[in-house]
Amino acid sequence: MIKVAIPITGINEFKSLKKVVLSGKFVSGENVEIFEKDYAKFIGTKYAVAVNSGTAALHASLASLGLKKGDEVIVPAISFVSSATAILHQGCIPVFCDVNLENYCMCPTSLEKNITKRTKAIIPVHIYGQVCNIDEILDLAKENNLKVVEDCAH
Repeated sequence: MIKVAIPITGINEFKSLKKVVLSGKFVSGENVEIFEKDYAKFIGTKYAVAVNSGTAALHASLASLGLKKGDEVIVPAISFVSSATAILHQGCIPVFCDVNLENYCMCPTSLEKNITKRTKAIIPVHIYGQVCNIDEILDLAKENNLKVVEDCAH
């Protein structure tokens, strides 16, 4: 069996989890607020919002971009289904680009070929522990005035 992820947990994590579960506030509350503030500080941004899944994160991210019905959003052809369905839920059109065979991440050359005047955003997906060529993708986004929602949920 090939393991995609191996949890690293110990007694400290168990104690923290137990405290949260027994408080009954494991959906929102003080611990979530502390996490959001600490995470925002850690990544160097003003705000961070915790959600229940990568799918919810994609929905929220796309909703924040002000996309209009019929706008195109480019995603890699290999990803979890939420990469495309979150686009559809915004009334937008997912456009699939090829992936690199070396890492199965979005191919910048294919990305560039798929950009049209209807393209408004790109969702590069880091997958199987592999990292996209994010610098090249960000350069293409900047050149074409496109928003980027970087999917690191895998």
